[in-house]
Amino acid sequence: MLEAREEAAAADVPGPRGVSVRLEPIVRLAQAADGVPNVSPDGRSVAIEASSDAGWAVRVGDPPPPGGFTARIEARSLEPRRRGQLLRTVEGPWVLGRGATDDGFLLERPREDGGRDLVLAGWQAGMRTIADDGWCNAFAAASTDGALAWSRRMPEGGPWQLVVQRGDTRRELEVPAGTSWLLPTFAGDGTGMFALCLSGNALKAAWLPFGPDGLPDARATVAPRHGAVLSLRGTLSTAVRATMPAGGIAASPPGRADLTVWTPDAGTMVTWLPGGRPEPLGRGSAAGVMIDDDNALVTDGRRLLRHRLGAPGMVDGAIADGAWVVRPTTRSPASFVAFRLLGGQVEFATLTLEAEAR
Repeated sequence: MLEAREEAAAADVPGPRGVSVRLEPIVRLAQAADGVPNVSPDGRSVAIEASSDAGWAVRVGDPPPPGGFTARIEARSLEPRRRGQLLRTVEGPWVLGRGATDDGFLLERPREDGGRDLVLAGWQAGMRTIADDGWCNAFAAASTDGALAWSRRMPEGGPWQLVVQRGDTRRELEVPAGTSWLLPTFAGDGTGMFALCLSGNALKAAWLPFGPDGLPDARATVAPRHGAVLSLRGTLSTAVRATMPAGGIAASPPGRADLTVWTPDAGTMVTWLPGGRPEPLGRGSAAGVMIDDDNALVTDGRRLLRHRLGAPGMVDGAIADGAWVVRPTTRSPASFVAFRLLGGQVEFATLTLEAEAR
């Protein structure tokens, strides 16, 4: 149900040096308590779980409970002239995915036998099947140039395997003994992809570079050249939670070669460039996105802050009150969509970086 828009004036607040941040509310919508909005790369549309009784186990790949579950997925417009306008609904046993394109958003359909299908639902109509091969397919991501990647395992359980598809070419990556490969993310500069590897209790981020065909080698997972430890108490649940705060293209914004992810043991966001060490984005940050090589926008659960990298003694600067989570867009490096979860509701806003007059 569409709620009345909060009548709040746009705010201009200090940002990185020479830049101001303009935060302008768009719309407030009803949303399921455990849902995380899925924003299109161009920032013009969003998919939300308006209602869902799916438990956490279903969200991390388990079959539906004996009584099943149901959800109502809504696609809404974020464009200025169509604020919050309903574009379409999808109802039934669906789980909102973690990726989207300008053409549609990813959905998962769990099955009673443990299998799980992946589809791309158009923002206004239509559905395109990505995977319905009897495997449990989950955690899909989409690149801005049309590639797709996801994890899969046998319906009865077992290790997770990465699958990457570009055009008509689909590649299944090897699964070394004792590992599971999860939650792929395409690098914003188009040179490769990241994935999380769970080996025993060790949760690591790994870099999988693309070859000439625009896909990683099938053996890229055997001995990745670059990796970073995120947790020594890793589980499937912590892996999923590690990627939730930086969903879609926020984990590696357009043009960037690094990964932004939450670290369960440290309880904060980090940015990781392959070949280096993860750098914390402040202390206790719950979500974050890189806006340039020196700055990130993060939330500490109470405020939106500007964090300056490479300056451990500098206090993070306050941008706005409220736990705003920021998503980049492909429209411009200065144009973002922000949202905050309000207990059964989600509020959206545009966030724009503007050069200050000299």
